[in-house]
Formats: sequence, structure tokens, C-alpha cells
Amino acid sequence: MVRRFVGRYWRVVSNTAEETESKAVHKFYGDNPSGYLIYTEDGRWIQLITDSTRKPPAAPKATDAEAAELWRTMAAEAGTYKIEGDKITGLVEVGSNPAFAGTHFSVSFEVNGDRFQYKAGPFMSGILGKEIVYTRVFERVK
Repeated sequence: MVRRFVGRYWRVVSNTAEETESKAVHKFYGDNPSGYLIYTEDGRWIQLITDSTRKPPAAPKATDAEAAELWRTMAAEAGTYKIEGDKITGLVEVGSNPAFAGTHFSVSFEVNGDRFQYKAGPFMSGILGKEIVYTRVFERVK
């Protein structure tokens, strides 16, 4: 199974966060998120996800409000990982939100043909202040 996704370039097609208590579903990066994920053969990963409806600032220097909106509508992280069974564990070394740098993660995953999905959580959302489970679905870039 590992050979089916390591070293491949994946495009995000879905990103949802489900509240564990109410089951409410949130799409922090919109209905059609943009972004990519890659796991390298040597145990490194990098991921970028954005809301595909993001607008550039009106001028070369973003206003505080524009900058805040741009920051809220993207995430980028990179680090190291290991695979054990259907779990990926790893370390976030750097990210768009410095609060995640130095944190460890564990996600369950599955690969079906050209689709790769992982689930993270449950954990407390810094955006909602509620416990959530994240699900991200990717398709292989050919």
C-alpha cells in the first residue's frame, strides 16, 4: 500500500472538519480547496492547501484585513513522517501557523486507486474551539 502513494504528487479535492459532538461539517478552505501534498521516499512531507476563491490584495501591500483573510484561508506545513500499517505519524517542523511547529501528528489513511484520504483527530480546533475530526481527500496528479 505504501508504494501506491509515497513519492507521488497529490492534489487536494476535499477538506472537511466534522464536530464530534454536533456532527456539524465545516469547510475551512471552501467547497473546492486547492493544494498539494507529497510524501518523499526519504521520510519527508510537504503540504499546501488554500481556499480556491482567495482574492489577491488590492495593492502590493495587503491591508491588515486582507492579510488576516489570506492567512485564514491557507495552511502550509512540512516535516518528517513514518508509516505503520494504516497510520502515518510524524513531526511538523515548519508551518504557516507557528503553533504547529514541533508538534507530532497521527492520521489514519487509505488509498483507493488514484484517491488517497486521511483522517486526523479528534482534536480541539483552534478555529472553532470545539473537538473535530479532519478529513482530507486527494487525487493523484498524473
